[in-house]
Parts: sequence; structure tokens; C-alpha cells
Amino acid sequence: MLDWEVVMDKILSWVKAVLAVTPETWRRMTRELPPELLTASPAPGQWSAMECLQHLIDTERVFHFRLGCLLEGKDFPAFNPDTQGKTPDRSRKPADL
Repeated sequence: MLDWEVVMDKILSWVKAVLAVTPETWRRMTRELPPELLTASPAPGQWSAMECLQHLIDTERVFHFRLGCLLEGKDFPAFNPDTQGKTPDRSRKPADL
């Protein structure tokens, strides 16, 4: 039988490790990699690196909003990143995002 507390602690430690390096990884990639690579879709219907980064930014905003609602005891609407998320502005440098 699994000890779910141990499992959750392990998962949380992995998540914290990923979150600790994610911002600097994105900063480095957007500074060092060519915009053409970052904006290219790996396959039809798949998001480019810049679309993934925009999704992370959108998600941070949604989580902030949802946390406020939770703290105030309010309901919050669903969020669909495909229809409600922003599209990266291709006129800006990737590092600006």
C-alpha cells in the first residue's frame, strides 16, 4: 500500500526543483536562441516555445486571479488557453516576453 503523504512530498519536491530553475532557463533561452527557432512550431498543431512561454505567463495570471477568489470564498470561471490565452507578439524580441 502506498503512503500518499510520502508520494505527495516526493512530487512536491520535484515540482519545487523544476520551478526553481524554470525562470532562468527561459531567460537564457530567450536571450541566446534565435527568434526563428523559438517561434517555430515543432509540428502542425503544436505550440512553439514562445507560445509555451506565453501560456506560462497566462497561467501565472490565472492562478493569481484564482487564488484571490479562493481566499475571498468566490467561484471563478474556467480558463481555456486555446481560446482565452494570448498569442505572443511576434514584433517583440523573445527576451521581452
